[in-house]
Amino acid sequence: MSVTFWVPAAGEEDAPDINFSNTNARDILTLIGEDVANGDIWGSWTPDRMPRVRRAIIRARAVESARSHLTVEPRESHVGSGGCRVIDCGNTDDQTLRRLNALEKVIIYAQRHGLDVHWG
Repeated sequence: MSVTFWVPAAGEEDAPDINFSNTNARDILTLIGEDVANGDIWGSWTPDRMPRVRRAIIRARAVESARSHLTVEPRESHVGSGGCRVIDCGNTDDQTLRRLNALEKVIIYAQRHGLDVHWG
């Protein structure tokens, strides 16, 4: 499954959106201060919350130690008696920064147009 961040009221083809895996979305949302501990990865930001979200993104980009826990080495494991092979591709700091940058583009677009950002 995955989580998309988008501006639903935009109605324009040039409106940015971004799609993350559930794990990556949860990590990014937690990194910027959203409470997704209950497992629900859906919500929205209204225009009055955008400055706070954008500051959190800027802070997360600026402070490597705040996001270092998201860096995970790739690994492979075998699950079950049949030996089902599971591959975790890991996550680099560069990937986290790219996700933050992509999310910020959606936020900036919504701010400029006075619109909400939704995710789910």
